Formats: sequence, C-alpha cells, structure tokens
Amino acid sequence: MTAYKFIDGVAIANQIDAKTGNLFWGLIDTDGNHIGELKYSFVEPWGDGYYRCEKGSKKNILRKDGTEVLSVWFNDIEPIRCGLFIIGNTIRKTKEHSTLYPMGLACVNGDILFPPIFDRLYWHDSVKLDFFYAEKNGKPYIITKSGFIIDPSGNHLPKLLSGVDNFEWRGPKGTVCHGCVFSDGINEKGEGCGCLTKEDFRNSVLRGQCDEYKDDIRKLSVREERELCNLKKANEKTLKETDEYALALVKDFIKDKLDGDVLRLISFNFRDLKDDEKYGDCRGFAFTPERTNIMKAIMTIAFKTPWHNINHYAFDQYEYEITMLNPYSMLLGVPLEERKFKVLYNYRPSAELLDRAWAFYQQCHTIGNYVPTIAGLFSVRKDLRKNQRYTDSFLHHLYLAFCKDKKADKSLMGCIYNLRKKLGDYQGAEGFVEICTGLLLSAYLDDAGKPKSLFAGVYCDDKALMRERYFEAIDEYISFCHKVIENRTKGIIVRLLEALDMKKTCMEEERVMSLKVCEQYTLVPPIPDDPKDSISYTDETTQALCFVQLFPVEKDKIYPFDNNQFIIDDIHASIEDNEGLIEVSNGCTQYGKDYVYTITKQLKERGGVTYFLTMHLHKGNNYLYVMGMFEERGVTGIRDATVYEYALREGIIKEMGGDGWMKDPYDDNFNQGVLMNLSEQRKYDRSFPDHPLTQLRNLISYILQNN
Repeated sequence: MTAYKFIDGVAIANQIDAKTGNLFWGLIDTDGNHIGELKYSFVEPWGDGYYRCEKGSKKNILRKDGTEVLSVWFNDIEPIRCGLFIIGNTIRKTKEHSTLYPMGLACVNGDILFPPIFDRLYWHDSVKLDFFYAEKNGKPYIITKSGFIIDPSGNHLPKLLSGVDNFEWRGPKGTVCHGCVFSDGINEKGEGCGCLTKEDFRNSVLRGQCDEYKDDIRKLSVREERELCNLKKANEKTLKETDEYALALVKDFIKDKLDGDVLRLISFNFRDLKDDEKYGDCRGFAFTPERTNIMKAIMTIAFKTPWHNINHYAFDQYEYEITMLNPYSMLLGVPLEERKFKVLYNYRPSAELLDRAWAFYQQCHTIGNYVPTIAGLFSVRKDLRKNQRYTDSFLHHLYLAFCKDKKADKSLMGCIYNLRKKLGDYQGAEGFVEICTGLLLSAYLDDAGKPKSLFAGVYCDDKALMRERYFEAIDEYISFCHKVIENRTKGIIVRLLEALDMKKTCMEEERVMSLKVCEQYTLVPPIPDDPKDSISYTDETTQALCFVQLFPVEKDKIYPFDNNQFIIDDIHASIEDNEGLIEVSNGCTQYGKDYVYTITKQLKERGGVTYFLTMHLHKGNNYLYVMGMFEERGVTGIRDATVYEYALREGIIKEMGGDGWMKDPYDDNFNQGVLMNLSEQRKYDRSFPDHPLTQLRNLISYILQNN
C-alpha cells in the first residue's frame, strides 16, 4: 500500500488488488487503517477537507470519515468552495441535439440545491468571490453562497424563489451548531449566533462545518487551532531558514541517538528512524530516510558548499532534494528478509556473499550514501536509459551536459538549462567539478576532473546474465561503494563538527576541547586501544603519511606552558640513539588558548625519517593533547640531499665531514642521538611542500591560527 501526505490525520492511499492486479484508492488514518473502503479508481483532495473520488467516469465527494456526500454520481464535479460545488453530466448527442453538458449545484451536506439544469455555471471572478453565475437558455441567474437565487431580469424563475430568502432554520439539532456553546445566541430566523454574523453563520450551517465550534469554552476552536498552528509554522519557518532548527536537531540527535559520540554516525542506519516522530518525520509522506527531518538537518549543515542557499525550509519547499548515491536494488534486487534479496538469492550465492550484500544494504542507508542536490538535478537519473543509472555513468552524462557536448543526453541538457538560475556560476566543466567536490564525490573523478568509468553496468533483471559475471559485478560494486560511503560519512562528520563548533552548539566541552584541523585531513573511526574520547585524522601526500590524534588529559600529564628549557632538558635526558630534537615552542593561539609543542624525529630501520608532534593546549579547565606522526614515504632523503648539495655549493658547510650540517637547535655542545640537520630548518619548508616535516609545521600553523 502506498500512502500520500497526511492532512489532519487522514491520507489518500492506494493498493494493488492481488487477484485482479487493479489499483484501488481510498483513505487511511495515521495507523494505516482503512477509512471506509479502498474501492475507487482514483481519489484526490478537493478543498475544505473533502476529497473527490472516481468510479470509472462517475464522480462523487468523500468526507474525511470515508462516507460519500452524494447519493447520485455525476460525470463532473468541480472543487468545493464555501461548502458548495458544481456538478455536471454529459448527455450524448442525438438526432435532435448535439452533446450537452448540463450543470447544477450541490452542498457538502448532501443536498442538491439545483440539479444539472443550467447551460453555464461558474464561480464568479469578483474581488470577494461570493456568488455563482448561471445561465439557462441565455437567461442569467445569480446564486449566493447561502443558496439564495436571484433572477436579475425577472420572470425567469417561479416568483416564490425570486428574491426570497430560502434559508430555513429549524433549530440546532441535526446541524453543526448542535452542542456548540454559541448556539444559545441563535434566534428563531437563524440570523447569526453568539459568535458569527448572519452570512457567516448560514454559510457554516449549509457547509456542515464551523470553524468557531466549541462544546467547551475552554477548548480551542478550529480557527484558533489553525491560527496557533500558523503561528508555530511561521516561527518554525524562521528557524529553518536561519539554520537554527537544523543545528539544534543535529545536536539533539547526537545526544539521543549516538550517545553523544558523533563518530557513531559512520554506521548509523537511518531506516531505524521509521517510527521516530522527532527525527523520522516525513511530513505525511511514506517513510524513506531521505525525507526525514534529521537527514534534511544534516545535509543543511554539511553541504553549504556547494549549495550556498541550502536550508531546512528549502528542503520542505522542495527546492532541494536528497537522493541515494549508490542504489542497491538494480544489482541485488528487492530485499525480502534478513540476508536475502529477490534476485541475488536465485543465483545460489555463498553465505559469505550474502553477508557482504546484506552489510552493503545496511551501509546504503547511512549518511554517506545520500547526496543533496537542487531539485531535479540528480533525480532525473531515474528517467534516463537503464545504462546511465549507475553513479559513474550518470556523472559522465551529467558532465557532458554541463559541457554542452553533442553526445549529451537531451533530458539532462534540458534539466541543466531549466536549473540555470539556481546553478548560478556552476557552469561548464569547472562548475561540474566544483559541485562534485562540494558534494564529496571526488572519488568518482580522475585527476583531470572527468568522471571515471568504474562499474560494468550489470543489472540483475538481465535474463542473459551469467552467474560468474554477476558475482564479479557485485564484488566490484560493493568494494568501491563501501570505501566511498565510509569516506563521505567521515567528510560529513568533519563538516558537522566544524559547523557545530562555530555555532557553539556542539557537545558541551566538559572534557574535550574542540579543535579545528586542516580541511584535507580525513576523520577515521576509533580502535579499541585509542585513548578515551579521542579523535583521529589521517592525510597523505606523495612524500608523507600523516596521522593526528587528539584527546583530553589531566593537568598533571602535560608539559608546563611557560618553561621551554625544562622540556628541552627532559627530551635531552631521554633521547635514544636513533632520535633527535627539532623544535620546542609555546605561546597563545589566535583565540587565546595556551599552547606548547615539541617536534622530534626518529630514524626508521629501513631508511627514511618519522617526525613526531607533541602539543598541549589549555583553555579554562580543559587540557588537550595533540599527538602527530608524520612518516616519510616513497623515495626518501630527497630534501636532505638537495639542501646538502646547495649548502656545499654556497659554502654554507664544508665538504670534509660536512661541518655545520648537523647540530642541536638549543645546545651546541649536545651531541647525543641524531642531531637536527640544516635541511630541517623551517626556511626550506616552502621548497618541499609534500615533505612530512613541512606537513607537520603546516598543521601547527593552522591550529594556532584557527583555534
């Protein structure tokens, strides 16, 4: 059964009949229970809380309780206005006349005020929209909202109805006024009540619905509830437009669903929110993770790049949408039960492959497999040819469309053209790369910024698909997607941490001080041996492998912030034969945090050097330990050899023994371990940007300038 948007606890739904295969429509409540029967060929909203239902060519009106308004069905029914609606029939042509379309007027209480007798009947386009205009045999009539008919020319209708008020008041019993606290104010002629004027009162009675009804003066009327709801919506709209709503929701989500640990987002399955009213709300639509409140909130915070105007309210208004990046069903089929898929199971997979497929299915519903885009940009993928639906192929065709290539798909070209104002400066190949980078899709691009061909494009519904080829395609797809989804999740987490910290809405700094690190660093999940409350990052260059970890420490486990000599002496006293001291420094960061750090080195057994960072930061009652390890990789010793040759040529050092090449930075008489050499001075960093020591110092500079 498919359900649509809920309004006042009622939603339109449809269901396929298992026997006939026909689609039947009706109404359901929030618990999924049928309201009336699902027996109509179509149902749609029709104004004032009513619905139009169809059976073949005949139409009727449904109330919210599933009952039909009219005892007679008509060929045509127009939308409801003020409790009234136009009805019409079709009379096929004969020898005596052409096809006729007589029209009449009915009320939502079930009364047919005028059967289909008029040649024309429509709601008059005046400023107040307060009457119907009708014609019969070329003669005009006016019908008011209360059912009162006026014969402007005279003598067209029986004199009894001409200019006569036909509203009959017989007391509140059987009307919407029954039991209302304002009903005591109604006189014998029904000229208003204790709350409403004559016209509004009569309209409410005829419509069978009164927005001022109260059976208890202490209760809110429908109008009051609506006004209160509108006020709440207006306030919510303001919050959603300014990101306050999203930030608060993510903060609560981290606390309630992730136990305060944002890293748990890596494995969090958003399908688990199906019955969660706060985070899993889909605004009346059938549940899918991409429609949930929390998904919109996370995307709002994490993807200001590339979508500068993105916010939670823009998602609610369908200006932006969220789509699954790497679908599973086109390769695995529909999941039936745990560890089983409709198509995959037919190929007799191994238990190992079933486990991998199921793990991938779970991962598909983590945050890293969803991408926010301008409405229509990515969703057009489902309308493309089958072989274009894999993400690598789709990005290839999207790239061609951005570049206006002759081979580009016309529907994609049209989509980009229609979205040209919203896409702004994102045009051509450069714009495409900017979007992909901002959406954390760089893994799909080569070094030139063009989409890579990654998958074979196998589809599980291919009847000629060989078992071995099918399994190879699954392995290829899952292996790549697993890594990409995980890395995208880590990238999203980094953006969340930064945004929440900037807004001071991140987890309260009870033990851990927040710390911003360079954007190119990737957050990695913790391992069992990591210190408590630690956060780890990695990065790599052509010459360096970088690892950084930060965690809170007690005051008695840190270096003094005002005594560098004590630190230098301590390092000198404990230095090993393969170790050396590079730098000790202290001071205050850009934002007033006390710091002290040391840089040391260690020779590796197989050649190359590993540089170590030890940094302590202090703010308030919090102390943070930053540990970094920057290992030389690839061809080692390039920096040393280059600077050595330069120093010889310039006469900075002597060739015999290289006097002046190595010395301790703080004590010329200290000669233990592996002393700092000339190439390790800071002034040579610019010439070797990928070197591990340069990367270490860049990290220090970033931390001091941004924290």
